[in-house]
Amino acid sequence: MASNEDTQPVAIGPQPSQVTDTERLQKLNTDLENIPLFMTHLPTDDTNPAVEALKSLISEEAPEDMAQKFKTEGNTSFHRKRYDQAVAHYTHALSFDHDNNELKVSLFTNRAAANLELHNYARVLEDCKSALQIKSNTPKALFRAARACIMVGKFDEADEC
Repeated sequence: MASNEDTQPVAIGPQPSQVTDTERLQKLNTDLENIPLFMTHLPTDDTNPAVEALKSLISEEAPEDMAQKFKTEGNTSFHRKRYDQAVAHYTHALSFDHDNNELKVSLFTNRAAANLELHNYARVLEDCKSALQIKSNTPKALFRAARACIMVGKFDEADEC
């Protein structure tokens, strides 16, 4: 420390912080709470620009259009033989509420095809049943249900399809 005869000693270099660890932790928690990744709840006002930016990324497209996009992703995954990803895409597509029954039937039969490749025969039968409830005599649903029945040895049920 340097000193002058008429003045108090002057500290040179970094000084110890007067902020306690508890105060630092509280400030860190407060700062993190403003970052969307670390938020424990969404703010009710529109003052956080990061939250507003994320909200703007959410698509305003119609549910049917979103379902169609996920169906396309599922089809791409299926053709690449990534059947588990295809199932996930078709499942997500089915989560959108819309009135297009043809699209729903297509999603159920496509998911059945992917599950058939994954040997998930019970799921194949569930999806085929769902497709047939929407539109009876759907050829793909009937064919895939019959294949699943044959694969598990239920020949009598396969004949009914």
